[in-house]
Amino acid sequence: MKVFFDTSVIFSAIYSPSGGSSKLSELTRKGLIIGITTQTVIEELEDNLYKLNETNPGIIHDFLKANNFLVRKSISLSEIEPYQSFVEKKDAHVVAGAILTNCDYLATLDKKHLNNTKIKKKISQVKILSPKELLHIITA
Repeated sequence: MKVFFDTSVIFSAIYSPSGGSSKLSELTRKGLIIGITTQTVIEELEDNLYKLNETNPGIIHDFLKANNFLVRKSISLSEIEPYQSFVEKKDAHVVAGAILTNCDYLATLDKKHLNNTKIKKKISQVKILSPKELLHIITA
């Protein structure tokens, strides 16, 4: 099972070790699922951490390495373009990343822009779920 991790899920996994995002990344570390993200997601996460005055610049890379994530190169503007009509422009790279890496699932905490009925109806190539919803499927 290939799971694409959105910025919100990686952020939550790093800073909330007992939450669903952390439990999902633990499954990646154990090799029970394949956790995938992109360099574009990492850059977005780095920007967010910079705004929060994070003092450990290696925290993201350490986390991804420790949990055996696969990281795809940055998503290009031409790769994002087909998805901009479905989702907010700032989130199109996430959908593009999940589809371009042939993931089964896109794990996100973004209910407003990604994990909602409207978007799910428009995007059939990948199932969009919260970490909690995905954990329910995996452990069922």
